[in-house]
Amino acid sequence: MMPTNPFYSQAAPALQERGYEYTIFVNTEAVGSHGYMTWDQLQEVRDRDGVTIANHSKDHGHLAKRPGESDSDWEARVDRSLDGAQETLSEKLGINVPMFAYPYGEFDEALLRKIEARGWLGFGQQSGAIGETSAATSLPRFPVANAYGQLNSLEDKLRSKALPVDASQLPDGVISENPPTLSFTVPNTISIDRLSCFASGQGRVDFQVSGGDNVILKAPRSFNSRRFRYNCTHPAPDGSYYWLSQQWLDLSQPED
Repeated sequence: MMPTNPFYSQAAPALQERGYEYTIFVNTEAVGSHGYMTWDQLQEVRDRDGVTIANHSKDHGHLAKRPGESDSDWEARVDRSLDGAQETLSEKLGINVPMFAYPYGEFDEALLRKIEARGWLGFGQQSGAIGETSAATSLPRFPVANAYGQLNSLEDKLRSKALPVDASQLPDGVISENPPTLSFTVPNTISIDRLSCFASGQGRVDFQVSGGDNVILKAPRSFNSRRFRYNCTHPAPDGSYYWLSQQWLDLSQPED
């Protein structure tokens, strides 16, 4: 007998009992395989109040353009994954939700344009809250699994606010230098001397200030992972935190 998916057997009933709304992003080729929900289970959950089911690609592949990959090969590969999954969700569940979660949180500028052209909201894996200045095709979300799923930090995540930085200032994250440089401008409601920034595996990182309101951040050491982040936080008036996360992608590192 196939083991019951823990989300279906444990998390979904708990969320339903509490009246919480949630979204399941589905990798369509994995449905029904070991440890994953079946189409019958997804159909059942789909009909519950407050549940949205959306696209997480056809094959959960790395969708940013690979080094040496031709434009035509990339176009065909990505279109097949995006649209194939959307067509399967429509066929199996009768849904056509304009939302997409990037596998591994990876995207580049060309992939962002494809999501925008389809009129979809795109969700990455960079941490943070969604706010007025967020970009519709690269929305943040907090991980709450494994090392990031500790209850002692959950309240801060749930109460956090988006650092009011225009997302159009932020790069797509594909690096051309290692370590990369991040530059953004903060509004006068943010006191730069209360801003704290961190880099994956390197702890707190110093930054420079230009023109009084432009933050320039660069980690002191290079990174050896495919994905890593810069995070910046700032106290909010109500005791919570403003939060900004920039995920970086090193295409020279192997896919995982």
